[in-house]
Amino acid sequence: VSILGRRHSSPLVLPAVEIVVPGGFYDFAAKYEKGNTQYLCPAPLTAAVTRQIRTLALRTYEVLGCEGAARVDFRITPRGRPVVLEINTVPGMTETSLLPMAAARAEIDYDELTERILESALARAARLAQQRPRHLADGCRVEARSGFSRTGNDHRLWLVFHPCALGRREGDAKAHV
Repeated sequence: VSILGRRHSSPLVLPAVEIVVPGGFYDFAAKYEKGNTQYLCPAPLTAAVTRQIRTLALRTYEVLGCEGAARVDFRITPRGRPVVLEINTVPGMTETSLLPMAAARAEIDYDELTERILESALARAARLAQQRPRHLADGCRVEARSGFSRTGNDHRLWLVFHPCALGRREGDAKAHV
């Protein structure tokens, strides 16, 4: 179940995707070679299980303090009980990746998906810039910048780390934080 953080509202839970592997094992070939695996979106689950995994996915995302895009992976037991396997806070964005597939089913195309992820990152960077992070000493700061690449073909996000002014001696490469 993929989730997209949003700037001014609660995160958007996207449709679940079921992975059906002909050989039964989701290995590298099944994952990355087109045509080896069947992806069902939305997953053919009962309404009750769908509600459960959407709720569990959102709760997992929020409890762990996630922002931006993430994917919560589940196994459904033979009795229909969902079990959280893991959360992927950097989900794939290839043509066989689950996040773009679920977004497309929710009528969010790839460009809009990428834009939403970048907007979420910029909003978080702006929010963090307003507060002094506990792990940075006075004089340290992290700045986020965004813009188009030199070719103008793609949007980029840069994080600029400014060194600490305090806690450093001349020639000392380590900052005391």
